[in-house]
Amino acid sequence: MDNETSSDVEDFIKEHNTDLQYTAPGRHCALAEKAVQTYKSCFNSMTASLPPSFPISYWCRLLEQCDLSVNIVLLHR
Repeated sequence: MDNETSSDVEDFIKEHNTDLQYTAPGRHCALAEKAVQTYKSCFNSMTASLPPSFPISYWCRLLEQCDLSVNIVLLHR
């Protein structure tokens, strides 16, 4: 967990008898950030390739395919 959490979050974690572990100051979670960038890139690519007639309200139906695509990419690194 980063060092910028609220006291509400810390209290919630302590209420559930869970250990709280912080990252070093100034350290960004590069792996997590890269995973988010990869997912966003995949999802943007999928939506860019859709036909103009695709109802954008169905975007949530694309998530499963995006999950599979990202997992394949991450497994082969």
